Formats: sequence, C-alpha cells, structure tokens
Amino acid sequence: MITRPVRRILAMFAVAAFAIAPTVYVGWTAWRINRPGRVHEVEASLGEQIGLSASLRSVRYPRPGEIQYEGLVLRQEERRRKLIEVARADRVVLGQSGRDATIAVDNLALHAETAGQALDQLGSFLRRSAIGSFDRINLVAKRCEIELGEGDDVIKYTVADLAGAYVAEAKSPSVFIGYRFLNELDSSSTRCELKLTRDRGIEPPRTTLRLQTVEGLPIAARALDPFFNTRERIGVKARFEGAIELSRGGDSSDWDIDFTGRLLDVDLAKLVGSRDADTRLTGSAKIEVKSAKWRNRPGQGYGWSEASGEIVSSSGTIGLSLLRALRGEMRFRLSPKLARYEDRSGELEYHALGLTFDLGRDGELNLTGALGSEYPGGTVLVHANNITPLAFAPAGAANTRGLIKALFPVAPDALVPGTPEAQAYQRYLPLPHQIVSRAGAIHSN
Repeated sequence: MITRPVRRILAMFAVAAFAIAPTVYVGWTAWRINRPGRVHEVEASLGEQIGLSASLRSVRYPRPGEIQYEGLVLRQEERRRKLIEVARADRVVLGQSGRDATIAVDNLALHAETAGQALDQLGSFLRRSAIGSFDRINLVAKRCEIELGEGDDVIKYTVADLAGAYVAEAKSPSVFIGYRFLNELDSSSTRCELKLTRDRGIEPPRTTLRLQTVEGLPIAARALDPFFNTRERIGVKARFEGAIELSRGGDSSDWDIDFTGRLLDVDLAKLVGSRDADTRLTGSAKIEVKSAKWRNRPGQGYGWSEASGEIVSSSGTIGLSLLRALRGEMRFRLSPKLARYEDRSGELEYHALGLTFDLGRDGELNLTGALGSEYPGGTVLVHANNITPLAFAPAGAANTRGLIKALFPVAPDALVPGTPEAQAYQRYLPLPHQIVSRAGAIHSN
C-alpha cells in the first residue's frame, strides 16, 4: 500500500520528469545553439563539407529538419594564400528529409576571376566525397548574379528562376540546372539549361559541362565571352542560340570544346579583320555551325581542329583586292565581268553572300555555294544589282594557309603573315602539316 508521503514524493518526481526536465532541456538546447561560439562551429563544419571557407552572420533552426543561414559568404583559398570570394547569399534555407535535401537561396551572387577557375570549382564540387551524405540536393533561387573577371574586364550576367538538382550516383554524379537568361539589350529572357557530370566509369574520370539555349529569343553572344572574345571576333551586336559542351579528363587544365548552333548579326568586318576598304569585307551575317571542335592539335596546341557549317549575308561590301586575293590564294573563281576591275582599288557592294564550309584537321577547306537554285551552281557572291554573280566557290579544296594569306597579304616568299591579327588565326585554325613542321619559319616572319 502506497502511503500519502510516498505518493507526494512520486508526484514530485513526475512533475520533475514531465515538466521541469523538458524545460531545462529546451533551455539548454537554446543556449547551445545560440551561444557565441555556435556560429563559428557551423562555419567550420559547412566549410569542411563543401571545401571552401564559410562565414555567416547568423544561423537559425526554425523547425525540425530545417536550417537557415543568414549572410552566407563562401571563399576559396588561392595559391597566394589569399581568400577570394566565390559566392554569397542573403539567406540560405536548408531542408532535410532522409537523404534528400532542398536548398532555397535569396539573392545569390557568384564570382570567379576566370572562367577556368569557375569550371575548376564546379569540377571540385563533384569530386567532394562529403556531399555523398545526400542522394539528391534540390536547388531553387529566384535570381542569381554572375561575375567573371576582375576590374575593367569583368563580365556580368543575370539569370532568374533558377531550379536544379544534384544527383549523387556512384559512377556518374551530376548537376542539372534550368534558368532564364536575362537579355539586357531587349529586356527579354531565354530559357537555358546547364548539365554537369563526372564520369567515374572511365580512367581518368571525365568531367563534362553542357550549356544550351532551350526556348526564347537568341541570347547576346557575349554570353560566350568566357570562352571566346566575341566583341573583337564577331561584334557587339552578335547573338547566339545552340549548345556548347566542355569536357576534360582527370585534372587537366585544358578543356575540349564542342560547339553547335547559330550565330546571328555577326559583324563580318570583325570576323575577317577590319582594314582599309580595298581589302575589307563588311556586312551582317548568319553563321550556322553544324559542328565545331576545339582540341589539342599536334604541334599547334589548343585551337579549332574541325568545323562545318554555312555563312550567309544579305548585303555588304567587299574589297577588290580581297576578291583578287581569294582567287590567287584560295582558287575562288571570279566572274569574267570583274575583268574591268582588275587594276582598280576600292570596294564593291554585294546583294548576297553565301557559302558552306568544311574544315578538316589538316587545314583543308572544302567550300561550296549556299545561295540556292536562284543563281548558277557554286555562286558565293552576287552583285548589288541582284543579278550578276561575282564569285564562285573553288573548283577543288583550299586550305587555311591560303585563307590567312588572302585576308592578310604578305610577300610572295612568306609562308604566312606575321601580323598580330594573322597570328591569331594561326593559333586558332589548323594549319597544313607542312606548315606546322616549319613552325620556326612561321614565327620568324
């Protein structure tokens, strides 16, 4: 029989167990979470997981399974022992459910000094074993500002409605992101996609990044500036739609590039090198690229190894000296009606320009007309009167050596020109093997 004093003692223990103890536990937990050193512990843990230095303004736990980071900044240590900021966000909310996680980000901003650094960081992300604690990580951000470069050379992009996921497959972890690219020139937006994968099923493992436009108007070609200097090569008004894929094996510093798509409003004067009217080509062109490959070429280093497609322009001018150089160096066939311009300088207006191109690894160029059945076969250039063909495609194959010498005339005994503009073409285009084998002669001019 339980006496009254015993019942009082049991009741006291019950109150302590079911009321006082939970209150004490909650109070202790709140103190532990909010004590001054807690933020530093979270920063250290977070930085270890993602391989970067992390700093936070505060951290909160709004509900079970959810963590809210305020004022998050991520920095990467460079070789100079200097910490460089690579990302920041006003707020990051992490929700966990089993081995799945969802990350919602407010005002995300990403920064890299170079495109190579950004790609290295993406590749490092997929190599981190700590991320293996999740099978899937979903990411959502309403807006993201991206900066590449430093000082006056910085390139800025804005994307919106970003949504994606990281999937932790043992042999091929991957990241897929959809977003809207905001076009500054006309305030439109274009739906784009990014896919990053790391294939661990081959040796060495291969990392691949694919970027492509999906829906909407063509985007400003400056989006390609991390890979190509579009302002200097195709003009400030150029636009792009299509796909670019970068890949590399192991931890190599160089990336292979595959490019397909359309370049619109290309400034031909920029494309071929703007000079005086006698040797200049002008106009706004569309370039359809079926395939273009950037690879390491024996004896030449990285550059374009293959390319095929079509170039078309509806109007412009062409220098008379350039026309004669195309005939002499590349075997273009000129209309007999141009005989009266043989000794003249200046330029001619054209109504249409169109040719297909197929560039091989040995520098061979196969060119054909692309103006349709309206004009005689092989026509590549039509006079401003829209009637008279001015030039026809070469009867046989040409090569990049002839192209460079046609665009940048030199002395007859020189292999290729030695001007800075011509040297840029030499670096980026495949040259015939006999020219590559005499690289010393190329650089001596």
